[in-house]
Amino acid sequence: MTGPGPRPGLGTWQLGGSTAVTVVGDALRLGYRTIDTAAAYGNEAEVGRALAASAVDLEQITVITKVWPSDYERVAAAVDESRLRLGLDVIGTVLLHWPVPRDFERTVRAFAALLEARERGRLRSAGVSNFLPEHLARLHEAIGVVPEVNQVELHPYLAGPVRAPRSERLALQAHSPFGGQVPAGGAPVDDPEIREIAAEVGATPAQVVLAWLREHGVTALPKTTSAGRLSENLASTDVVLTAAHMARIDGLDRGARRGPDPREVHDTTFG
Repeated sequence: MTGPGPRPGLGTWQLGGSTAVTVVGDALRLGYRTIDTAAAYGNEAEVGRALAASAVDLEQITVITKVWPSDYERVAAAVDESRLRLGLDVIGTVLLHWPVPRDFERTVRAFAALLEARERGRLRSAGVSNFLPEHLARLHEAIGVVPEVNQVELHPYLAGPVRAPRSERLALQAHSPFGGQVPAGGAPVDDPEIREIAAEVGATPAQVVLAWLREHGVTALPKTTSAGRLSENLASTDVVLTAAHMARIDGLDRGARRGPDPREVHDTTFG
């Protein structure tokens, strides 16, 4: 199996200072055109510095940022602050960073405000992050709108999102695509099945995971500080997986979540 699929972007969680500026700059030079950040990451200004210094036309770059739940009552101002830090008149994609299940009405109001900011030309695409199907259903029931993007934890040990029914209008993005050290058994890139497939196709385990996500139509957003790893991740677009390979990787799903469960977050989580 192979197809165009979405190319990987760059995640910037935990990147800061001159490191963030250098890594984003290297990524753009190598051919990355999707850069993911968030107000809560504290590095929007550094991402903006890298964008300003790059020779790549800003029209070719999609910058993704996120509004933290403590700002859900002031979404328009939060978006404008992100625009200022990023040095962008229009942000490519803005997401609500988390659902707030115990006060979902606040989440609904925040998304409505995000849609209004889009209508005012402050952003091109409005979406959400870490929303489960039940949250998407509640949002649609409340305002009759499907977000354009949902960015979720997604890797071979947590593959439910690729099987869940979703609107064709909803693009799926994967943060933490390599899983890290998930509680239920280590890192997916160290899984013997992934390593065996990597040997069969002449790729690295990380490239196999990225190719698997691409075949599922998912934009992966891996983070790295290494220029060599940046190149390696981008080269995953050349990795070809068969239907049998895909089925083997799909079968690794064990529902192992590395980050917080979106069902359990609440107001104090976002203090």
